[in-house]
Formats: sequence, structure tokens, C-alpha cells
Amino acid sequence: MNGHLDGRSAHPNRSVPRFPTADEALQFTPFTSIVPFSSDVIPIPAAYPPPSSAVHLNDNDRKAGKALLRSLNQETSSSQSSSTQIQEHLNHLQKLLKHDPPPEYRFKRQPESRKTLKDLENKEKLLQPNGVHHIGSQLGAFTKMAIRTTKVPWRYPTPQSLERKAPQQAPIPSPSPSIPTAPSAPARPSAQIKEEDVIQQNARYAAPAQLTPRASPAALTSSGVPAVILPSLPAQSHLKEYEAFPEVDAQIEATGGSLSKKRKREEYENDGRAVAFNVDQREKADTAVQTLFDELEGVFEAENAIQANDFDEVPLAAGHYFSLENIEEATLPILIPHEQYKLESDLQRVLSAGRIHNVPVEMLVRVQKIFGNVIALANNTILSIGSDWTDSDVEEWSQRIESVQHGLQASRAVLRVMAGCSEEKQLQSEGLVKNILDLLRNCLETCLIPVVEARSAGSSSGSFAVYLKQRKALTHLVRASGRVLKAFGEYLSKVDVDESAVTTVEALTQDLIFAENAPGEKDSIVGIKTFEDLRRAAMDVVARVFASYPVQRSVIITDILASLGKLPVSRQNARQFKMAESKPIQLVSALIMQLVQTSASASSTVPAKKKHRQDSEDEDEAAQLTDEESEDEEPLQLQLQRAAIEKDVDIDVDVGTTIEALRRATHPNYESALANTQTVVQYLVHRAMTATKSGDQPYRNLLDIFTEDFLSVLGSPDWPAADLLLQVLLQNLLTLMKRNSSVLAQNMALDLMGLLGSGIFNLEDHIRSAQRGLDASQSEVASSLVHITDDILDENVNDLDIFSFDGPFRVTLEYLQSKGLGDSQMRSARGFQIIHWAESILAAYDRAKNSEGRNLDEFRPLAANLRKMSRDPQWLEVEYAFEPVSTQSARLASALRSRSLPFCRFSRHIMNTLLNSLTSDSASLKNRGLKSVTQLLESNPSILDRKDLPVLQTFFRCLSDSSSLVRDSALNLIGKCLSIKPTMDRNIYGRLIQRSGDNAASVRKRCIKLLKEIYQRNEKQDMRSGIAEALLQRMTDTEESVSELSRHTFEELWFMPYIGLASTQELSAQKKVAFENHVALIVKTANRGSAASLALEPLVKSLLSPNTKNSAAIFNVCKEIVASMVDAVIENNSSSAKPPSASYLQTLTVFAKARPKLFSAKQLEVLRPYIQNLQTNEDRPVFRAVLVIYRWVFPYLSTMQHDFLKAVHKALLESLPKLAKMDLEEAALCLWTIDSVIKNTTKLARMASSVLQQLHNSRSDDLGSGQQVAQKVSRLLNIAGAFFRVCDFDEEKGLFKERFPQWDGKSVASLVIDVIRPFAASQQPIAIRDLTLETICNICRSWPKQYLRRDISNMIEGIFRGQDERLKLTVLVGIRNLFAEEEKRSESGAEIAVGEGIVNGAERLGKSLQANENDGVATTIAQQFLQYILRIALANQDDRAVTAAHVVASVNRQGLVHPKETGVTLIALETSPTNAISTIAFQEHRALNQKHESVFDKEYMRAVYEAFVYQKDVVKDARGATPQPHSPKLRLTFEVLKLGNGKARKKFLANMVSRINFDLSKLDIGSDPPLHLLFARFSVENLAFFDYSRVDEILHLLDCMEKTVGTTGTGIAHAIETEVQNVQMAPQPAEGEMYLQNDIAPITNSVEDQRLRQLTAGSMILSLIWETRTFIRRLWGLQKQREGKNKTTIKDLNKAATKAQGVSGDRYWEKISEIMSSLDSREAMLQQCRSFAELLSIDHEVKVASDDEEADLAKAAAGYETPSDDGNSNGSAPPSTGKGRKRKSSVSLVTTPSKPKKRGRPSLDKRKSGTGVSLHEDVDWD
Repeated sequence: MNGHLDGRSAHPNRSVPRFPTADEALQFTPFTSIVPFSSDVIPIPAAYPPPSSAVHLNDNDRKAGKALLRSLNQETSSSQSSSTQIQEHLNHLQKLLKHDPPPEYRFKRQPESRKTLKDLENKEKLLQPNGVHHIGSQLGAFTKMAIRTTKVPWRYPTPQSLERKAPQQAPIPSPSPSIPTAPSAPARPSAQIKEEDVIQQNARYAAPAQLTPRASPAALTSSGVPAVILPSLPAQSHLKEYEAFPEVDAQIEATGGSLSKKRKREEYENDGRAVAFNVDQREKADTAVQTLFDELEGVFEAENAIQANDFDEVPLAAGHYFSLENIEEATLPILIPHEQYKLESDLQRVLSAGRIHNVPVEMLVRVQKIFGNVIALANNTILSIGSDWTDSDVEEWSQRIESVQHGLQASRAVLRVMAGCSEEKQLQSEGLVKNILDLLRNCLETCLIPVVEARSAGSSSGSFAVYLKQRKALTHLVRASGRVLKAFGEYLSKVDVDESAVTTVEALTQDLIFAENAPGEKDSIVGIKTFEDLRRAAMDVVARVFASYPVQRSVIITDILASLGKLPVSRQNARQFKMAESKPIQLVSALIMQLVQTSASASSTVPAKKKHRQDSEDEDEAAQLTDEESEDEEPLQLQLQRAAIEKDVDIDVDVGTTIEALRRATHPNYESALANTQTVVQYLVHRAMTATKSGDQPYRNLLDIFTEDFLSVLGSPDWPAADLLLQVLLQNLLTLMKRNSSVLAQNMALDLMGLLGSGIFNLEDHIRSAQRGLDASQSEVASSLVHITDDILDENVNDLDIFSFDGPFRVTLEYLQSKGLGDSQMRSARGFQIIHWAESILAAYDRAKNSEGRNLDEFRPLAANLRKMSRDPQWLEVEYAFEPVSTQSARLASALRSRSLPFCRFSRHIMNTLLNSLTSDSASLKNRGLKSVTQLLESNPSILDRKDLPVLQTFFRCLSDSSSLVRDSALNLIGKCLSIKPTMDRNIYGRLIQRSGDNAASVRKRCIKLLKEIYQRNEKQDMRSGIAEALLQRMTDTEESVSELSRHTFEELWFMPYIGLASTQELSAQKKVAFENHVALIVKTANRGSAASLALEPLVKSLLSPNTKNSAAIFNVCKEIVASMVDAVIENNSSSAKPPSASYLQTLTVFAKARPKLFSAKQLEVLRPYIQNLQTNEDRPVFRAVLVIYRWVFPYLSTMQHDFLKAVHKALLESLPKLAKMDLEEAALCLWTIDSVIKNTTKLARMASSVLQQLHNSRSDDLGSGQQVAQKVSRLLNIAGAFFRVCDFDEEKGLFKERFPQWDGKSVASLVIDVIRPFAASQQPIAIRDLTLETICNICRSWPKQYLRRDISNMIEGIFRGQDERLKLTVLVGIRNLFAEEEKRSESGAEIAVGEGIVNGAERLGKSLQANENDGVATTIAQQFLQYILRIALANQDDRAVTAAHVVASVNRQGLVHPKETGVTLIALETSPTNAISTIAFQEHRALNQKHESVFDKEYMRAVYEAFVYQKDVVKDARGATPQPHSPKLRLTFEVLKLGNGKARKKFLANMVSRINFDLSKLDIGSDPPLHLLFARFSVENLAFFDYSRVDEILHLLDCMEKTVGTTGTGIAHAIETEVQNVQMAPQPAEGEMYLQNDIAPITNSVEDQRLRQLTAGSMILSLIWETRTFIRRLWGLQKQREGKNKTTIKDLNKAATKAQGVSGDRYWEKISEIMSSLDSREAMLQQCRSFAELLSIDHEVKVASDDEEADLAKAAAGYETPSDDGNSNGSAPPSTGKGRKRKSSVSLVTTPSKPKKRGRPSLDKRKSGTGVSLHEDVDWD
């Protein structure tokens, strides 16, 4: 048995130790030798001291009894005769006393004092100065009446009985089979004694008595059950005296030595709790009381001595206790700190022992007064500091801090006494409470809060330095303030105080809660944790006030919400509330959760007096309700069942009645918590809807922080209110989505739903982790939780299994019970969990009731138990014993509880809502939805595997969205999916390749990054090859950042991984295999298309350039690649799975062109057989590749064997007749290089002169007569063009002179042109002419001077003027090649660094800057033929236009002409739908604008019109933007303007509007539609969709547009009114007469069609401007600017322009199309004129009643507003509110007065403020 008791300390979490049961203890007792007849015969042993025999079982009963007694005393005193209530209580008391036999009452006596009676008498004198202490005077009126009217034998203690010693304890009996019984001593009635004698006799002995003797072994427990105290074993006992019971031992071992957690107490004997103090505790309590009396004796004597001296001076004896201080012109004794501390400690010990009621109230009142003086002194202390303080001032200030600290300590002591004696009204001083609050306010507002908010830098740095010197004292002051707040909280929860005090407390605590703590310890005077402890105490006070004063709840919540704007939005600064089991959160977040929890469980924390009053009111209300309901005929059985439930009587009650009883008991509390939750959430959501994360208001960020905080504690046992807060928040967000709220609000909802969904998935991860970490065998609780976890997560469990009495809810409650309910936060958490549990059961019952086949009776026992728990917080603990719940089990249980509640069950709905947002029309909603889905995927990747959610299909649809932002977000999300599930790479990489050519640079960059990741994860060659091809195409991207990213990606993928292998000289198998595989991939990529091979060369060049960081290492890798390719060419065979040899050789040409030095002579010799074997067409690709390699590598090889070169030379000469045109030039270059090395050019010269001779002889042949002759000439022309362009035969002039004696011998190139020029004559076949022109251009490419020949210039000019487009293209290609050579000459010279000085200076100048005979050729050609080239560029979009664009760009790069000559064409070409043309034009325009921005200003309008003509005539689309997505055709032009000066952009915009304007009389309407109308549409559509960079640009544009409509539109509107609408004005009224609207009379004349068409076209142009203006304002979110309101500041003008979310151009596009259709018919023209006239004549600011609602709706849909003439306006209401007032016509058609009154439209140059028409009204296009 002792072993069982000693094991109690093994479970520290248990609130009460478990004592052995009767079954466990029986085998160790002598009782085993007797078989009792009945179980009631043997009292159950109890292993704890006997309980107290107090009449009242708890404090509440005692308080209720005293309250009733006071009520009876007051009623008896106030009434002359006995009332009915008094008589009833008196009769009841007499019946209890008149009992036969009379019961014996033993009243508790005061403990005897260790002092003598003389000391006691002196103490009584101190208490009452007159020495009278008559106890009889303390009896109440009702008590005296009861004594007088009742005759009962009784006796009272005599002095002898007081002096009698306590009876000796009986010796411990030896073990015997006898049953001990409690001794019964019958009361001995004494003689009747008069009341007065009894009172006087008792008054003499009212001192504390000695400790009562130890109770007898047998005693009664508080529940009336006998208890046996088992004594310890005697020393002489032996084991043989005891009998063994093996079956009992086996039973105990089977249960593990512990009780079943679910076993009810009544199933085993009561193991109880020790409700009475043991002897040691009583002795300590008596000692504490006696010590307090001793201390008070000295304090009171000292105070009396001071009073005797009239507070003039402190006597010597009293100086140990008091000092005198002047407070508000009064001298008061102030307790010195040492004695104050001692007195506080003594009081605290008495309070802790629960013996404060042993201290007379008069003493406590006097103590309060003494402490009140200390508080008053502290209240008169000023704690604020001055800016000019000296060191002495600071020292004095530190003494003041110490005085205030003493005042705070006194305040705490006073509050503790007042809370401990809450029923004593004498102690509840409102004035003292007010002084304490004043002290707290003084301390907090003038000292602590400024101290906390002071920082080391800034305006408060001076104060910070002063505070820092007193850090220790201030820290003590903070802690003292926290203790006072805690004491005040306890006091408020027990005493009903005045409302003003409560209001003051609320204000003080909220100032503390919302004070900004330091972000780090460096800036904190008192320490972050110290101040957070103070704020936590303030939070606890608020929670207690909230619980104790229901009237104040709405005020508290309102004040907290109103102060949220003070909170910091930095997450580090905001979250300083430390949590035991999770990361820190906001203090306000914790406060809100506690208030919500308190709302559901506050009924148990209301002060006793207030609760009694509320209970009385509830009883009265219930009685009244019962009377009202008594009229209804309710079945008697139902009434009996309800009554039984109310009284907790266990009878068979149907489930419906039980459920209703539970609903009545718990639902009101839940509704209260729900209402407060909705108030908080709706406020936060509403404020956040109108704020942004980057705006001035913090509410959007605060909502995120609150949500993160609630999610952080989701599933925590201590904060169950987080579930309800998140549930209500989610409901609000879903409502926002369903109501189609503003885009900003829906964006917020999607953002938060992503956060909420992630929180739910994180909770599930936590549950799974907790399940894995919990050992199911450690306890029944752990086992049940582990088994139910999977079912709850899979939602494969019914409601009763989740909410069962043995489920997670109860485990959580038991854990909270084990932690203790002393803390208000724990109490609120437990109460809220019970209410939430009950509400879940009610909801489950309602669902089951509506479904068929459910057994509703299963809910009855659970509902009954929950109702009992809701009524009695201790019911579960009293009725059930439970094993200790580990922290791990509690966390898992609480997490499962949260997972089973409605919030977490909405995870599927959250996901569906986010996916649905991806199909929205708003790009911003799609983008936000994608980001939120990304958040969910990071939390729960298993979403991708769910078949009920089309996640990937939705993402793929977003890849083709019109918004680049949506496409980019979709790619980001796909990247997340791939990182989570790499197996999807093969299915997705193709879509990424398609998207790699996206219009948006950001999308292209993200594609490159994703493709790189896929490349690295996969080893398959086909995937890698496809990815590499896509990346190669991005090498030539127009966006420099994209091309650079592509280059860097290739460096990482193709070269960096092989640097280590290439650096090793040893040829290992690993190295060989690695390079073979890599080379196969490169070859496969290069041969996927011409684009890939063309991009590969610049890639290798850039990586091998000296500017590259790792160029040397990459060079070694490339050498290994080349070597491996050469080996692959040799070893390749047709049966191999590798690419064919031609593919390897074709790839080698890329490396040969990029860096010839990668090849060695040996490798070239290995390739010689491939150039000697040109037999069939299949051999041509190999021959051509080797030829190209030789052509590029030969010039860079320092040593070559002559035999090898001669062999190659011979092979090439033999192959010339077989070579195609494209191979001849390569062969020529290769042969000329070989001849230059071997110093023998005679063979080539003979061959070339022979070819030229044959051509000369063929000039007289009729080339059109036979194909064979033409083919021969074509072959000779190809050879001549190749060799005479490459080879310089001027050294061999003799050979040519021999064949052409008439030649002057100046230049071989001139001879060649003379010979072949006749073949270009117009009478020759077009093919021969084209080939001849190409040959001439090739020769002139190497000998540019030949272009200056007059015959060549005339020939070229004739071709440009002619109609043969083929010949034009040939000439353009020749000129382009010439210009390219000239640019290359400059660039080659520039390759030599300038800083290399004299060493390479001459070489550099020789290449780029030295003059030669060819200088000036390019300039001449450009000046002579540029006009033709520009015309060709703007005439079509085929190869001719592309080539012409290249020529124009080259002309500009070389500066051959003035920029003005080409600028207009470049801007027009920028609008080309052909990407090659627009890219060339954009790059060159951008370069020119950077150099000559001012030159372009005057040319932009001509360029815009040229672009319009180009679009209309060439592109065949005169609209100014492209649909889906809406993109302006002048987009690239405006992007160039954005790189320059802002003034230039404003000028450009103003000029565009001015260019749209027109003179009606000169408006040409001959074409259909009018040309100027088309140009206006082209212009306004560009203006509508430009991507503006600043707000001032937009405002400037809008102002120009409004002025244009106001000025030009006035005349048109007037003409429409007079000519189309036939309006005539009556004569002007005489003076004093009324001017009526009805005086306007219609005229029946009709307008001519031509005039109507002209007016319609003019009104259409202005309507286009106005619609564009309205759309721009809407698109960029510009608010209406009214005069005197919201005036734009300079700061606003300089802000970056931001598009409004959710605004698309679809509605604008439709409106423009509608306007453009106004010329289709006469009716359409009339309607357009009427609409425009109404636009300029209706003032929507003045509204009148409308009888025609349809007309109102039509006007609202039209979206028109009335512009003012001067372009300025006042704001007006939306046009949908009613009709406007029509303006009077501007002129009179009958008479013209000399001074016309201003009744018509406002003046063009003056502002009007009255009824001016708004030019800033927005129309909702979307």
C-alpha cells in the first residue's frame, strides 16, 4: 500500500493523486479473515486525513448563506412585524432544532492565541478605543429573534474547558478482525441560561483557540460516506499474518496497476480528495494569522502614537514604522518600505492560507487606510522627464520611481485584501479603487509607455539616454505594475465595481496592449519580455472584465477594433506574444481569441453578487415564461421529463427532450461567441477590402497577420476559438466570391483562401506527424487516437465517432483539466471547448434527423453528459477518473478535434473556388488564383493526384491566357507541380517549349528556367534535344536579358559539367563515354532545324570570347567535343544508333566557323577522304561540310603538309563541275587559301580566265533559243561569281591580257563586269539577268568601287524603277551584303582593344580607320538608292521587305544619311506583324532615339500617319490595336519614347490628339469610310492601350482630349441641333418675362445626305475621342477630380501609373466598332448625331424626376457624359440616376440680341462652377 502511495509523484500532471481502491487495499488488511454479510458493513478505507466537518461545503455555499442571513437581518430590523418570509425561515429553523433526539452541533472554535488574556485585552483596546467589545452587539436582528423564540438545550465552553488539554490520541491498534467505528458522544444538555449571560460569557473568551485535536480514525466524508483511516503497520507485524489472493493480484496486473480512464467513480469506491488541511497546514495557517496580529499590533501602536502627537512629529518608537509626508496640504503617516514589505508578506501568507476571515474587518479597514496613504503619496509623484534635466534632476527622478513602486506594492496588497474579503462591504472602498487606478494611469501614461516607445535613434533619443541610466528601476516598476494589474483582474472577477472604474481599466489596458514595443533588445529599455509580461497582464484584465461585466463586452470589442490601426504591420514587431507550443503571435490575436472563448464560457466567472442577481432575474424570467406557457396544453410526461433533466435526475428521457435541454443550456453561449466572432471578422474584412498591402492603411496586412496567427494555433488545446474565427473568416471570403464583389475584394479573398487552405493542409501534416510519433501501446488514449486518425483525415468516419464521449474532445478537456483551471485563459478554453462540442453534437443530430435510417437514441447519453458538463465545470472530473493525458496525446486529440470541425472540412470547397477563379475574365483574379493554388500545392502536393480536381488542365488553359501576368503565374505553378511530381516532365515539357516563344519577356525567362530544370532531371536524349533547340532559339531574342539568360543556361548545361573531364589528360572510358553521349546530344540538337544550327554558332562564339569568365576552360571542353565528333565521323556506320556522319560533320562546321583553332591538322587530314569522293547526291552533304571546315580552318593553321594541301587542291579542282552554286564559293575560298599557302595561284588564274573567255564568247549566243546554252552560261556565271569575288587576280593580269588584248589592264574586277554585264540586258531571259545581277553584286561586294561605275548605277536604278520584284530582291541582297562587309570591317578593327596602345594601334587603324579607295561607296549607294529601298520596305511584308529593312538599319548604323530620312520608315515598320521586320525596326529606332531624340520629335506625327497608311494598305488592317490580347500597334514606338524624356512623351501624346482634330468644313468624306475617320480610330485605339509610365502623362493626354471635344464639338453640336434636329429658338423674351424650354420649336426641313454624312463623320471622330478618354480613366483607375476636392498634387503626378484590376478592353472595343458603323445607313447617321448632341447638351449633374425608366437605363448603358467647352468640369453623378436637364440652344434663330445672355453652353475659355458638365465621369465598361 505504501508503494502505491509513493508512486503518486510519478505523474506530475495529475491534479490529484490516486489512492488505492478497496480491492487493492483489502489484501493488506486484517479484514480479509472476515466475510461480511453486506458491503455496507465495512467502511471503505481512506488513505487521507478526515475531511473538515464544516457546515458549508464550499465558499459559494458559505457566501450564499451569509447573504441570506444579512437579508433576513435587514428585513427584521426594518419591519415592525414579522413578514411571511421571516416567519417561514424561523419555522424551518425551529423544526431543525426541535428534533427528537436532538442533534449535536459542534461549532468551529477560533484557535487559541499564544498570548495571555492580558495581551488579548490590550489588543481589543487597540481595536476599540473605549474598551467595549460586546459580542452580543454583533448578532443580527434575525439571530436574536431565533434565540429568543427557540427553546433548545445547549451548552457553551467554560474557561476550564478552554484550558483543558486535547485528548490523547488512542494507541494504534494491532491488526485484528474487528471493525473500528466512530465514537459517538451524546450531547449533554445543561441548564437553561439567559441569553445575556451567554453573550457576556462568550465575549470574554473570543480569542483564537488552540488547534483542534486530530480527528478520530473513523470519520464522515463530505458526501456522507464512511471512511476508514488505515494506520501504519505495527513494528511486530509479519507477513504470515496476511492471506494471499492470487486472483486479485492477477486482476491488478491485468489492469496495469491503474484504473481505466473511462471507468465511472461510482463503479468503484470513492478515492476522494483530501478536502481538509492536515495538521502541518493548520499550524502554518495559525502561525501566519498570529504573525499578522503581532505585526499589526506594532503598526497600530505606532500609528496611535503619531496620532497622539497630532502628526507633528514621529515618536522614537514609531519611527521604526512610519515617516510623515505632506500630501495635498495634509500630513500623513507613511509606512516605511521595510515595514510595508513585511506587512504585505504577512497579509499574503494569511490570504494564501485562506484565513483572512479570521482577521477582524476593523483591522483590515485600518490596514487599508495605512496603505492608502502610501498610494496617495505615489499619486502625487510626477514621473515625466524634462528635456533640460541635469544629473541631479535625474537622480531625484529615480527616487520618485522608487516611491511609485512602493505605491504599486501597496495597491496590490489592498486589492488582494478586497478580493479576499469580497463579501465585506466595508472593505470595498470606491475611493481607494479610484486612487489605485489614478496611480496606474500616472505610472503608465507618463512613464512606462513613453519609456517603451523611446528609441535610441530619432526624436526620442535624448529621453532614451535618460531612461537607459535608470533601466533597473524602470524594470522593477514595470514588474510592479504588472502585479497590480493581475491583482486588479482578480479583484474585478470577484467584486462588482462601479462602471467608471471598469471604463478606466479598459482604457489603461488598451493603451498598454496597443503600445508599440521595441523591435529588438537594443532599443528596449526594460526588455522586450518584461514589457510583454506587462501587456499579457493587461490582456488578462481585459478578459476578466469581459467575462465579469457582460454589459461592457460590445464596448471592449469595439474599442479593440478601433485601435487596430495602431498595430505594427511588420511581422517581427507584431508577433511578440510567446507561445509554449507554437511560434509567437500577436498579443491582440491572443486577446481576441480569449474574448471569443470567454463569450462562450463567461457565465461561470461572473462575480458572486452579480451572478446571484442574474440568477434571481433568470428565475423570475423563467417563472414568468412558465406562467405564459402554462396556457398551452403540454403533455404532462414531457413536463416531468424536462423537470427531471433540469434537476439532473436519471430517468428514461427521450432523445428529443435531451437534445432540446442541451440546446437551451449551450446554444445561447455559442451564439454569443459567434456574434462576437462575426463582429471581429467582418470589421477586419471590411477594412481590408478597401486597403492594399502597400497602401497607407495597415488593415490589409493586419488581416494577413491575424489569419496567420489563428492558423498558427489551429489545433492547439489552449486556443480553440481559432477554429471559429477561421470558420467565420472563410464564410465571409466565400460570400465575397459569390457576390461578385470588386476585383480588389475578390483578390483579397483568393489570397486569404490560399493561406487558409495551406493552414488546413499544414494541420493535416501535423496530425500525420503526431500520429507517427505517438506510441499506441503507451495508453488507451494513445491507442484510440492513433486508430481514429486515418478515418478522420480520410473523412471516413461518422459524426458520433468523431464527437463521441470517449473521443478527441474529451481527451482535450481532460488535458486542460490536468493543467489546472486557475488561469482564466485555461478556464475560457475549457468552457469554449464544451460549448463547441455541444454545438457540434446539435448540428450532427439535426443532420441525422433529416436522414433516414439513423438511430437518434445514440445521441441521448452524449447530450445528457454534455449538458451536465456545461452546467458544472467539475462534473467530468468528479464523475470520471482518467489516466494522465500526455502532451503528445493532447496535441493530437486537439488537432483531430479541429480537423473534424466545419472550417477544416471546407478544404475541398476552397480548392474548387480557387480553380474556378482561373476561368475568370479578370487577369488579376486569374493571377491571384494561381498564386493561391501554388500555396496550396506547396502545402499538399497530393492535390495533383486527385481525379475530382482538374488541376493540370486548368493550368494549361491559363498558359494561353491573354494576360502575360496570368501566363507567368501559370508557369510558376507548373514549375511547382514539376518539382513536386517530376514524373510529369515528359507530359509538360512540350507545352513549355511552345510557350518559350511568348510575347512577354518574363514568360520566356520563366520557361527557360523551367526547361533547364527538366533538362537536368532527365537523361533522355529526345527531351534534352527538344529543350536545347528551344533554348537555342532564345539566343537571338530581341530582349537582351532573355538572350543572356539563354546563353548562361547553355553554359551551365553543355559546358560547365564537363570542365573537370576536359582538364584531365588521361583518356579514360568514363571520359570517352561522357563526351560521346554529349556530342550525340549536340549533333541531334543542331540538326533539328536551321534555326538551331544558326543559333549554335553565335552561342559558341560568345562562350569562347575573351569577355567570358570561363572561356579558357570552355575552350578545352570544345576541343574535346570536336575531337569526339571527328572520332564519331570515322567510327560511324549505318547500323549504329548514332546520328549519321553528315550530321556530325554539319555540326563540326559550326565549331569551325566559331573558333577555327579548335581543330588540329591531324583531324583535317582524317577528313580528306570525304572531299575526294563526290560521286552521288548523297555524298554532297558530307563533301559540303568538309569543304566548309577546310575553308574556315585552313587560314588559321600555322603548319600544314604541302602534300596534303596539294591533294585537297587537286580534289577540289576536279570536283568543280559537280559542285552546286552554294558550294562554289566555299570551294573558291578553300582553293584560294591553299594557293596562298603554297604560293601558287597560276592554276586558279588560268581556270578563271578560261571561264571568263567562255562567257565572252557566249555573249552573242541566243540564250532564249535553247536550254543547254542557258545552262552553260549559268554554270559559267556561278563559277565566275564565286572565284572573282574571292580571288584577287590582279597579280596575274598577264594571263587575262593574253585572252583579252583590248583590255586596258587596270582591274580584273572591271574586266569581269565588262564581260558579263551584257547578260543583264533587258532582252536576256529573266533567269540569266537575275544570275548576272547576283554575280555582279558578288564581285562588287569584294570590289565596292565597281558600284560607282555609271553603267552599274544606271542599271541598278533602272531595276528599282522597274516592276520586276525578283531583280529588286537580288539587288537588295547585294547591297545588304556590301553594307554588312563594311560594318564587319569596322567591327573587326574594334575587336582590338583600345587600351593595348601602340602595339596594335596601327593594326587597329588599318582595319577600321585608315582610308582606302572603297570609302564613300556605301554613302553614295545609300544616298542614291535609299528612296527606292524605303519604298520597297513599306510596300510588302515578304523577303524583299525584310532585306530592305536590314539595309535601312545598316544605313542608320553606319550613319550614311540623316536620321530623319529613315526614322519615319522605321516607326512604320515597327507596326509590322512580321516579327523579323518589327524587330529590326525597333532595335534601330531605339538606338537612333538614344542618340538623336530631339530630331525625332518633329517627325513622330508624320511617322504615325505613315504607320497608319502602312497598316491600311499593306497589312490590310486599319485598326490601331490588335484584339485578344489588346495591344497597340505603336507599342514599340511608345516603348522607345518611354526610354527618353518625359516631356517628349507628353508632346507626342498632345500632337497625336491634335493630329486627330479637324476642321469640319475641310473634312473629306469622299471615301467610304472617310480616311480621317479611319486615322482617328487608328490613333485613339493606340492611345487607349498604350502602357503609360506616369500619372501626369495620362492626365495631360486626358486634358488634351477633353479640350479637343469641347472646342471642336461645340460647333458640330450646334450644327446638328439646327440642321439635323431642326431646333428653332423663339424670340428673346422681354424683360421680366419667363424663358421657357417649350419655346424651342422644331422645323420640318430635312438635312441633305452629304451634309448629314459630314456631320456624322465629325461627331464620330469626337465620340471616338470621348470613349477613349473615358476608357483610359477607367483603365488606369483615375478618380474624379472636382474643384476644391481631391486636387492632384505634384507627388501624385510623379507617381507611376498603375492599371486598375479587372478592367479589360472588350467593352471599349465593342463601343468603338459600334460608333464606326454609324455611316451604314441614314437612320444610323441620325442616331449618331442625336447621341453626340445629347453628349454635349445634357447636364447630368442636375437631375429631375423621370417618367421614362427605359430611357434612363438606355442613357446609363450608353455611358455618355457632357463635356465642357474648356475641357474642365465638375464631378457629376452617374447617369443611371435619372434624366439630365437639357441645355438651351446656344443661339437664337429669330433675333440676335446685342448682348446675348449666357444661357447656352459655357464659354470656351472660362470655367464655370455651377452647372458645369463633368469631363471626369467614368463609365463602367466591365
